[in-house]
Amino acid sequence: MDKKYHVFVSSTYTDLKDERWAAIQALLGMGHIVSGMEWFPAVDMEQFEYIKSQIDVCDYYVLIIAGRYGTVAPTGYSYTEMEYDYAVERGLPVVALIHEHPEKLPMEYCDTEPAMHEKFKAFREKVRTGRLVQSWNKKEDISAKLPISMLEAIRRRPAVGWVRADKVASAEILREINELRKSNAKIQKKLTGYEAKRNSDFAELAALDEEFSVSGSYFNSESPSKFQEFEISLTWLNLFYAIADSIKEGGYFNYNLEGCFNQFIFYKLAQQQNIDRIKGDIPRQYYDTVIVQLKSHDLIKEVFSHKYKSNEFRLTDKGEKKLLTKYFVRTKK
Repeated sequence: MDKKYHVFVSSTYTDLKDERWAAIQALLGMGHIVSGMEWFPAVDMEQFEYIKSQIDVCDYYVLIIAGRYGTVAPTGYSYTEMEYDYAVERGLPVVALIHEHPEKLPMEYCDTEPAMHEKFKAFREKVRTGRLVQSWNKKEDISAKLPISMLEAIRRRPAVGWVRADKVASAEILREINELRKSNAKIQKKLTGYEAKRNSDFAELAALDEEFSVSGSYFNSESPSKFQEFEISLTWLNLFYAIADSIKEGGYFNYNLEGCFNQFIFYKLAQQQNIDRIKGDIPRQYYDTVIVQLKSHDLIKEVFSHKYKSNEFRLTDKGEKKLLTKYFVRTKK
């Protein structure tokens, strides 16, 4: 008999919105029923009792951990850890997805206060102890790994689950299934709205033929003791071409790709100033902005390198095709 399972998705919220939606979409795609904080009121101790009642009716518990411990309750523990402890107490099978390198996350996605950071490390270690966990580095990992982990959890620890109404005789079960169908309809509606908002955000993305200004300071070989300020404008497409050839060769990470970016900027500046050689300083924010922009245009991506144990830059299929436009011969018509 085919079953649907009720799955509770737990995590910190503000820093993991995209990752939570990736998990929810993966679970809905498997045909399961999902509960999570997206459909709960703001968390406090009174409402936490309601959350516990939701965990009570779930079959499995999914926990996503990145770099934050979460909002701390009057008990001294975060609500996320309290949800986890309650799920374990109730005997729910736990599927845990833990960020592989939280130390590499941006500072705004991590706990910087020492006491909170220690709580985070202790919680992370507690979750890792005594169970198999999946590591992740980006939301696409969650989409790929969660279904596999769920299937394994179902195989190892089958739960009661839910069946179609025409397979059971209980009027009470019929009523509960109807309520769950309504809940799933609300979730699907929220997902549709979320995807529409993401698409509208990308509609405002600057086109590749628009210009981006980079500024900094430099000195040249003719007057090495005197720094000068500069500002140079280049199209996003030219900036893509500048680093795409390096990415094509493989083995490029943030530290050496940033070097390629800076070298290109100073090369263009030297041409503009008619100077043989230029050295200087470019704030990191410009490189970061270019990387975000090219990722948003789906021209480059980061892929985990098992050889170097770090994320390596690669061209997407769209990026490889776009790079060809730098070299092909255009029609003279």
